[in-house]
This record gives sequence, C-alpha cells and structure tokens, in this order.
Amino acid sequence: MQARTLELNRTNSALIGEVTERAAAESRLRAFAAALPDTAFIVDAEERFEEILTATSPLPGIAPAALHGRRLSEFFAPGLAEAFHHVILRALETGEIQSIEYALPAANQDLSDRQPGDMDGTPVDLSVHAKADLHPAPAAAAHWFEGRAAPLLPGSGGRKLVVFVVRDITRRKEIEDRLFESRQMLQLILDHIPQRIFWKDRAGRYLGCNRIFAHDAGLDEPAAIVGLTDRDLLWREQAEAFQSGDRTVLATGAPLLAHEEEIPGPDGQRRWVRTNRIALRDSEGLVIGVLGSHDDITIQKRAEETLRKLSRAVEQSPTSIVITDRNARIEYVNAKFTELTGYTPEEVLGQNTRVLNSGATPRETFRQMWTTILAGLEWRGEFHNRKKNGQLYWEEAVISSLKNNADEITHFIAVKEDITPRKQAEAKLKAVLGELERSNRDLEQFAYIASHDLQEPLRLVSSFVQLLGQRYRGRLDANADQFIGFAVDGAQRMQTLIQDLLAYSRVGREIRPFVPVDCGALMAQVVQTLSLAIREQHAAVTYDPLPTVPGDPTELGQLFQNLVVNALKFHRDEPPQVHVSAALTEDKKSWQFAVRDNGIGIDAEFYERIFVIFQRLHGRRKYPGSGIGLSICKKIVELHGGRIWVDSVKDHGTIFYFTLPRTSIA
Repeated sequence: MQARTLELNRTNSALIGEVTERAAAESRLRAFAAALPDTAFIVDAEERFEEILTATSPLPGIAPAALHGRRLSEFFAPGLAEAFHHVILRALETGEIQSIEYALPAANQDLSDRQPGDMDGTPVDLSVHAKADLHPAPAAAAHWFEGRAAPLLPGSGGRKLVVFVVRDITRRKEIEDRLFESRQMLQLILDHIPQRIFWKDRAGRYLGCNRIFAHDAGLDEPAAIVGLTDRDLLWREQAEAFQSGDRTVLATGAPLLAHEEEIPGPDGQRRWVRTNRIALRDSEGLVIGVLGSHDDITIQKRAEETLRKLSRAVEQSPTSIVITDRNARIEYVNAKFTELTGYTPEEVLGQNTRVLNSGATPRETFRQMWTTILAGLEWRGEFHNRKKNGQLYWEEAVISSLKNNADEITHFIAVKEDITPRKQAEAKLKAVLGELERSNRDLEQFAYIASHDLQEPLRLVSSFVQLLGQRYRGRLDANADQFIGFAVDGAQRMQTLIQDLLAYSRVGREIRPFVPVDCGALMAQVVQTLSLAIREQHAAVTYDPLPTVPGDPTELGQLFQNLVVNALKFHRDEPPQVHVSAALTEDKKSWQFAVRDNGIGIDAEFYERIFVIFQRLHGRRKYPGSGIGLSICKKIVELHGGRIWVDSVKDHGTIFYFTLPRTSIA
C-alpha cells in the first residue's frame, strides 16, 4: 500500500510538473504574442478558435471574445474556408510552418449582424519561397493578410492545436501593386524602344530584355530569356564577341559606349552591331552585372561603305566635278578640276563659278542653262572657259540639280569633260573638209568643163577618122585598114567615156529642192524607156507597189534605170528576170529597195570594187560599157541620205539594195 501511494505521488508530481511546464510555456507564448504587432490565435484540428493570444481580433470588426469556440468556416465563404482548412491540415500532417495570404473587405459590423459565410475573401495559398511571384491584389479588397500556421504540442486529452500569427500586409501589397505597375510600365517602355535592351548578371546569365531583343533571339516572350546565356542564343563567334565586351565592363566598371562589332550572322553573312554597355551596381556600388543595348547597323555600314566608294569614285573621276549652292558658289571640286584648271580647292571654295568665265561663251548659253537647271531638269552644253594661267579651254558639261526631302533644290552638280583636243581636231577637220569640198568643187568643175569642152574636138577627130575609113578602106594596105579601125574604135570609146564622165559630174551639181517622188511611176517610165531592149532579150521586168519618197525625180529615175540596165546586161543564157521591191527598215525611218536579177552574179571579193568609177570586171567585147553606171547609182543614193550595197551568188543572180529616207534630210 505504501509502495502504491509512493508511485501515485510520483505520477502526480510528474503531472503537476508537466502542467506547470505547459502553463509556463503557454504563459511565455501569450507574453510573446502580446509583444507582437501582429494578431495571434490558436485553433484546434476542427478549426475552432481555442484562444486569442493578442488584444486585436484576427477578423476585422469582430471582438476577440466573440470568436471563442466558433469555427473559421462560420465566418468565411467556402473558397476561403477551404483554403484555411488546407493550411491547418498541412501544418498538422507535416509539422512544418504553412503560409497563406488572403484579402478581406472592410467590415465594421457587430458579430450579431454577422452570418456564416459573410466574410468573403480571396485566398492565395503560398509557400514561403513563392512570394516574389504574387499577383496584385483585387481592386475590391480593402485588407490583405498573411497568416503563418505552426503545430503546437498536443493539448489536454491529446488535442491537436495550431497557432496562427496573422499580419496585416495591406501596405506591403499596395507597395507591391505600385511596384508591379512600375515594372509593367518599364517593360512597356522597353518593349517600344527600337533598340535591343538587355541586362545580365556577372556570370553572363540574362536577367531580362525587351521584346525586340527577345524577338531577334527567337524567343516568344522577354521572360523566356531569364537564365540563358549568349551561347544559348548565338553562334559561337557571336557569343564570344558579346562576352568579350561584357568582360571588359565587369573588369573595369567603366562604360563601353558605341562599341562596333562585326559578327557572323546565321546565314554566314557578316553583320555589324553597335553596342552600349554600362555596369549594373548594387547599393554598395559593387558591379553585379551588365546593362546594355545594341543596334544592327549592317545597313548603315553598307551605306557608309557605298558612300565611301562613291566619294572615292568622285574624287578619282577622270572628269571634272563641281558642286555649288543655289547661287553658284562652289562647295566642292575634285582632283581632276584642280588638274584641269590649275585652281586648288582652297582657291575656289566659296567663289562663284564665274571665276572660270572667259567671256567667250555666249550669254544665251548661260541663260538656257539657268532656265533648265532651276526647273529641276538636266542641262547639257559646252563652255569656253579660262584656266588659272589664262589659257582658254573647252569643256562639255552636264549639270543637274540636287534636292532635299521636301523636293527643294539645294545644290547643283556639274560633271565636265575637257574637250579641247576634240575641239581642236574638229577645227582642223573642218578646215580639211572645207579644203576638200573646195577641191571637189574644183575637180567637178574641171571634169565638167573638160568633158564638155572635149566633146567638140573629139567629135571632129571621130568624124574625120570615120571619113578616112570610108574613103580609103581597101585602097591602102591591110595594115592601114587595121590602123584606121583602131582609130575609129578609140575615138568612139573616148566619146563614150567623156559622155559618161559628164553624166557623173552632173549628178548633184544642180541643187534642186526635193519633192515627193512616186517610185512606182518612175519604174513604169523606166520600163517604157527600156521596152525595146526588154523585148529583144525576152526579159521580164516587174515591180511591187513602191512608196513615194522625197528626192530629185531626174536623179532617182537615173538610179532605177541604171540598176535595171545593169541587170539586163549581165544575164546568162536564159532570159533576164528583174524584180524591184521595197520595205520599211527596222527603225521605220527609211525604205529599203531591192533590185533582184537572175544574172551571172558577182564574187564577194568584188562587192566594193563595182561601185568605183571606171572599174570593170569583164571585157568590153562581152559586156560593153565604161563601168561608171554603178558609181553614178552610189553617188545618187548618198546624195539622198541613203546607202547602197550588193548581195550575190555566183551564177545564180544578184540583189542590189539601197535605202532612201522616208522624210527629207536636213
């Protein structure tokens, strides 16, 4: 009995100690809770308020005493009540602290007016480490709270209890809302900046970027870049180029501005990028990363290179180039200008272009030039200018206007070429041509006079030689008869040559105005004139409808007649076939005539020779004539502004082509 009493006393002592220790712990807990600026309370596993540890109520507008023994679910809507149930259950199951954030509307009503489920709210069940991703509070919420639930040691009867510490985080949420809005605004601004913006940590990992940077990197959203490096986004050489610039900023802390880098693109083409980098620093000034921006300046670089090439081309141009303002004040000259005029750029910049004026250029030339270029058109012409040393020179100029974006003329550019040697050559040629023309006139005059004046004595010689042959033929010896025959034949051939030479010299001698000539009517006249020869040779001379052209009717008639006669003369054994046709040339400016025959043909080596005066390809006995007919044809065609040529196949026939302009030549 004594032993049992002793054991009971021991047990009572232990219970008393445990109760005392628990009471002390609860006392310390209440004292700690009372010292907190937050609200603290204890609930059991059934979510009943066990004890309010602080003077403030965990629910706005409800007195702490009114909560004792009531369940949380009596005051919250189902969604929020379910969230609290989950937090309490997790705390009891895991023995670890659980967190919840929730929003409640403002409430100033008494408990007597409160009905279960009236305390609606918005729960956000979170882990401790997820708070940085909080979404802003709903606009309707007046108060935001953060609750932390921790399991307590089992209470009397083994009851499971949970202590809640609730803090009003409305102010923090407002700050987070403003911060969130600021971040949204900043991201919106960054996304609309045309430059590519990025920021990285010291390890080269991206912390963020704007939308255009993300797009260029092949990412859907800027957030997708977080944690990536240049090696994840770029080709190896590109990544090395960017990382080199980052290392410079991280090592020195100094900004790296307008740094241009040539990098290979994914298509293998070289690209140019201009990058700006500055150091990101913490509150203590330590470099913690890099903030940068870059632009693809490939197009600009290519344009600059093109501009440099153009500049070199202008400077090294073999022609003189001058750029002036609207008032003809010189703003630029190239090296060729200096070489040509003797003026250095310093001597003429700011000077009026009159510094080159020699007074030899007509004023009308300048008037036309200014009228043209001020109208925005291109002017071409010649200047007779003066060099620095006083020497005169000729230059051919092309002057154009330069306009700004508003289509206003701001400058003029003159591209000029020294044509002094050409002008000197033209002057010499003109003099030679003048002398040649005079010589030709004298020669034609001589030929005309000689052939005309020789007619009478030659006719006298021919007549007496023929008379001598008639009276003394057979009365002298055979040699005398032969000699008389030679003399008569020679006199007749000389008479024919003189008549042909006279005909050749007459072509173009009399300048008559061109009139419309019906070539069809001319051919009809030619056929009529040659009708006897045509019948004798059983020939056929045909022609298509022929056009009317400007010209001299007499000379054109002689042209057609000579070509038809030529075709009738050089025939083979079968009867001659001659056909004349005409068609427009490809440029529609001339008529191309063709005189086709079936005669003996001409070897190609003689195509040019047949048009030379007195040139013959055959003996006089077989084909009589002086060899001047085609020369006359060539002269007539050229005087009418055309040309003549031949195409032939030996023993198959010949085609003589010639052109005549559709309109009169100047």
